[in-house]
Amino acid sequence: MLKKFAVAVGGAAMLAVPVTAASAVTPSPLTEIAAQNLWHPSGDVSLDGNQEVPPADLDGSGRLRYFVWGDLFCYRLSVEGISTPTAAHIHHGKAGENGPVVITLGTPKEGMSEGCIRASRHQSESNNATTLTRQELQGITEDEWFHYVNVHNAEHPGGAVRGQLG
Repeated sequence: MLKKFAVAVGGAAMLAVPVTAASAVTPSPLTEIAAQNLWHPSGDVSLDGNQEVPPADLDGSGRLRYFVWGDLFCYRLSVEGISTPTAAHIHHGKAGENGPVVITLGTPKEGMSEGCIRASRHQSESNNATTLTRQELQGITEDEWFHYVNVHNAEHPGGAVRGQLG
């Protein structure tokens, strides 16, 4: 079910951003935010192949911009210089180490993906890669050094480009 979520920025502007249930990624909710110049990210992460473990696509690069507001995680992910992406995730793991998937992001197949994910209280074994829990969201905001984003492709199934959130 699609719900509207009001976002206050600087106390002056209100914006209705569509979001879905905890496990779903909403396509293109940030377009209106960007058009109104309301984009103020909590994090701005650079991705490259040297940060992957082991290093991967050295010609590739990317950027993740995200913000967290309450239990809402919104992001814009862009990549270039890599073959067609097949997946994108945020993982738990510090620099130089690989770790488990925390949440699956939209795949930037045409170079960019964006969306908003509402954290939920619970997840199951079958949906743990697509459901962000409130505890995981808290970990992203409080321990960003222990989280990274990466984008996968067929040539580099373990990840082509990567960037630490903190």
